[in-house]
Amino acid sequence: MNLTSEKINKNKIFILSCPASLPFFFARHLWFVVEIKGKLSRYEVIHSKNIKSENLEFYNDGYVYKNLYPFFEGISIFPWKSKIHWKSKLESVFEIDERLSSRDIDTLFLEYKNKDTYALLGPNSNTYVASIALKILKKTHQTPLYRYREKLYRQVKDIRL
Repeated sequence: MNLTSEKINKNKIFILSCPASLPFFFARHLWFVVEIKGKLSRYEVIHSKNIKSENLEFYNDGYVYKNLYPFFEGISIFPWKSKIHWKSKLESVFEIDERLSSRDIDTLFLEYKNKDTYALLGPNSNTYVASIALKILKKTHQTPLYRYREKLYRQVKDIRL
């Protein structure tokens, strides 16, 4: 996918996906990219705890990561070779309330009840995306995201929480 920050309007949530790392390539890995006032951040749950990064904007708590990988790049194809990544697929784009600050967004995306648990059948990246999306729906019922509630709900309702 060739998305660049110039093509992205401000204050959006992107839901992206790619195949999971081998040997589980049949499963999908989901993550968020959020743009607030021109600044991008990536939020996701990865199958390994405490992965290190030299990115200054990096954050990790259990299996939850902020800015571990480039925003629109898939995860590693081979768990032991971190430089070869899947291509990503844009699943959804949603507007978010311009009153939300970066701190509000971090709170929404980094406070995840299953941050210390990961399993192939869940909780996993799909559970994380569903859980956070539902939190966003509850928090933003009076905001521009309101127009997309039904579409977002349909996309996440079948994901096991």
